[in-house]
Amino acid sequence: MSGTLSITKRHASAIRHCVVALAFLCAGSVVAAAGIKRVELSAADCAARDLELVIMLEEWGDEDAASERLAAAGLTLMRAREACHQGRFREALALYDSVLLDRFAHIAR
Repeated sequence: MSGTLSITKRHASAIRHCVVALAFLCAGSVVAAAGIKRVELSAADCAARDLELVIMLEEWGDEDAASERLAAAGLTLMRAREACHQGRFREALALYDSVLLDRFAHIAR
């Protein structure tokens, strides 16, 4: 080969998800570190995170991920939606993040 870097669709998808996860974690760290003003969360925050994860899970399914992992992620997504519906936004976002972190922990292996 002539020294070029070849990135497959799977690798590009994994990189994109890592960047999204890093952005979520950094945003959370900045808010936590500021500690000056309590950030009010809303259903819109849940909806945005839900959309990201639904897209991620669809791509994950296309990669022939283990059905048990996809099922567990789907159940966690349902629990997050229920928490959001009940106004427990911080809990919902933590559940969404747990799916995201599990996904990237699996990629890193």
